[in-house]
Amino acid sequence: MPYRKSSFYTYIVICLLFLLTNVKTYAQSYLQQEINYQINVKLNDSTHFLHGNINITYHNNSNTALSEIWMHIWPNAYKNDKTAFAIQQLENQSKDFYYAEESKRGYIDSLNFKVNNVKVMVQENSAFPDIQKLILPISLAPGDSITISTPFRVKLPNSFSRLGHVKTAYQISQWYPKPAVFDANGWHPIPYLDQGEFYSEFGSFDVSITLPSNYIVGATGELQNEEEKIFLEQLSDSTKKIKSFSEVDSFPPSSKKYKTLTYKQNNIHDFAWFADKRFQVLTSEVELPYSKRKVKTYVMFTSTYAKYWKDASQFLNDAVYYYSLWVGEYPYNYCTAVDGALSAGSGMEYPMVTVIGAVSDAKTLDQVIAHEVGHNWFYGILGSNEREFGWMDEGINSFYENRYMKLKYSDGKMINKDNQNIFTKLLGLNYFSTAYDQYLTQQLTASQGKSQAINTHSEKFTLLNYAAVMYTKTSLVFKYLEQYLGTEKFDSVMKIYFDEWKFKHPQPKDIQTLFERECNEKLDWFFKDIIDAKEDIDFKISEIKKENNQLRVKITNTTDIAGSVFVSSVDKKGKAIENYKTQAFYGSTYVYFDSLKAKRITIDPLYVIPESDRNNNSIRVNGLLKKIEPLHIQPLGGLTRPNRTNLFAAPAIGNNTSDGTLLGVALYNNFFPFKKFEWSVLPMYGLKSERLNGMGQITHHSYPKNLGDIATKLSVYSFSDLDATNYFANQTLYKRFFKTAIGTELTLKPSSPRSKISNKISYRFIFTRENFEYKSISPTFNNLTSITLSNSYNQFKYTRANNKAINPSSFSVLYEYANNL
Repeated sequence: MPYRKSSFYTYIVICLLFLLTNVKTYAQSYLQQEINYQINVKLNDSTHFLHGNINITYHNNSNTALSEIWMHIWPNAYKNDKTAFAIQQLENQSKDFYYAEESKRGYIDSLNFKVNNVKVMVQENSAFPDIQKLILPISLAPGDSITISTPFRVKLPNSFSRLGHVKTAYQISQWYPKPAVFDANGWHPIPYLDQGEFYSEFGSFDVSITLPSNYIVGATGELQNEEEKIFLEQLSDSTKKIKSFSEVDSFPPSSKKYKTLTYKQNNIHDFAWFADKRFQVLTSEVELPYSKRKVKTYVMFTSTYAKYWKDASQFLNDAVYYYSLWVGEYPYNYCTAVDGALSAGSGMEYPMVTVIGAVSDAKTLDQVIAHEVGHNWFYGILGSNEREFGWMDEGINSFYENRYMKLKYSDGKMINKDNQNIFTKLLGLNYFSTAYDQYLTQQLTASQGKSQAINTHSEKFTLLNYAAVMYTKTSLVFKYLEQYLGTEKFDSVMKIYFDEWKFKHPQPKDIQTLFERECNEKLDWFFKDIIDAKEDIDFKISEIKKENNQLRVKITNTTDIAGSVFVSSVDKKGKAIENYKTQAFYGSTYVYFDSLKAKRITIDPLYVIPESDRNNNSIRVNGLLKKIEPLHIQPLGGLTRPNRTNLFAAPAIGNNTSDGTLLGVALYNNFFPFKKFEWSVLPMYGLKSERLNGMGQITHHSYPKNLGDIATKLSVYSFSDLDATNYFANQTLYKRFFKTAIGTELTLKPSSPRSKISNKISYRFIFTRENFEYKSISPTFNNLTSITLSNSYNQFKYTRANNKAINPSSFSVLYEYANNL
């Protein structure tokens, strides 16, 4: 008994220790530090320098003692042409910064880091001058905090990216020393990049900005100066009275008086401000949909784009309202949008303030404001790691941006009725639905086998895929998930996601876990297969059979990516009769339709599945050639119309000395998106030679995994030549030249998608035939002599090119041998 009693108590103790250990481990599976800032900064607008001091209170909420603090000093990204930012600019074929004068670049200096008022050792980073490491004199114990302080000076660069100035218009972002994130995965020191955004700790900001008194400032946080609030209201009253804005917008001189503006805010992870003496101001407010709390809004703009910005208060208010309605209520009291000389895209977001670049119309301005304001939710409040998981902010935010634009502007057509004209009608663009627009962008790379996984680190995307995949494809796949779950369920889960993760750092596994919990089903097919897949999914209709007054349709998933598919039966007018949704599957599955009125079966009629090939998505119920679509003839060019055999036709005219004026027509089966199988024919008739000439081409592309692009091509050419008259022989020489070439070109897959090195290997067999006709021009001679010469050639070619922005190079090796026939 004592033994048993002892064993029992030992067992209890062991269990308690086990539970306590696991509770502690579980608690640390999510880790979030807290960082609070107090910053004083002064702008010298004659030298374009910032002079400041910063105090950072760093709270260690981890169970790990920290012996070091990694710091971002991102203004050093503009220091020279060796930084990560400068290198990325060249990779993206932008040479402006590389060739910039030293005076136009920027940096941060005068740093003298102290921890609790004790000077600390700083380790420079030889690879990244915009990252440093502070070696703490005493390790920061779990639960303790320290104060990091330093003066700093920032030389503001010209506007090459986000931080900078154009004359005395200032964009002050990524401007102060900032600790990197330390989470359950360790430290995240990251260099500043133009393509690729940020990851920062939540906390509070208390920022005081001193600058000449005639500057108008839009900033993160709540403005504390009552006199400045009155000044902005007065400016708003003045702006509202302006009937016509001048597009000539010169910079006024700076006031000799200075003012200090103070902004404070809790639960944010970054601070940016924008200053311009030319700003017009409009103030407004928006009532939130659930709490009815009112949010004060500011728009600040120059006269240059005032004709678009005069209605921007409504755009800003609408964005705050609808994101609050769909995702969760905006938690702050102010929201600002400013017009700035941005060089990093059309807009850029920061907590409570967004900067918008040049725009061409009011609708585009509305769209960009909605997208950037939306980042207050997806980046600002749900603080995901944008550098590693850009789809969690850019992609999901783009989904809501598209929802916003569809609500406000869409009549169901890709080209709204207000924008339709003779040109759009001639090109057949009026036919396409709104959903087709996103599909087209996704197809920019998917149709050529150059897509990348949605879950790719931001800096590893190609420049084209950064837009086509991270923004558009992710938006598309979340529309896919919404259709799979239903809008009501999807919205419910997203609101729970917002409530549970606001002011935190959700990871991909967190959003998946939440969706699976709330939907009570595994969603690996979406969050693993679809999000992680390097290729694009593709479904096709394999067969259709009539069985007992039912249609049995076999759907095949041609990839190893699991996915759900939506299938519809449609009548002769294209109206859906029955809709069917499958569970996610590999291989093949069967769906059944009862309707005998169906004329066609179509996969994904709403264009929400990011497929690589939609040419196999439709089949007719009746007829011998069920997969051959009805012919659609489109003049000139245009977009490939789904569910049709497309034939594009464009008039052609030419001229040469032999044929004279050439008249013909170009016939081809594809314009965009690209097809794996394409053909074109150009017959042309010479009015002078009275001969028919022309050319034709057939190309087939295949994209084997880990190999590249294999293009097989057949080309045929025919043209004539008329030599000068041989008066001595009283003869005229006509020559007809025929050329046929068939071959294959392999473009090897690069070592990484962003690589500028290309390798091509090709083989071509070329057959030529020259037909010479000698015809007498003398009335006494009637003879006609014809001679034909034929040759064949074999060509083997290897080309290697380095298409870098500076000093590109290439070389080719060609081996050719010919046979006379």
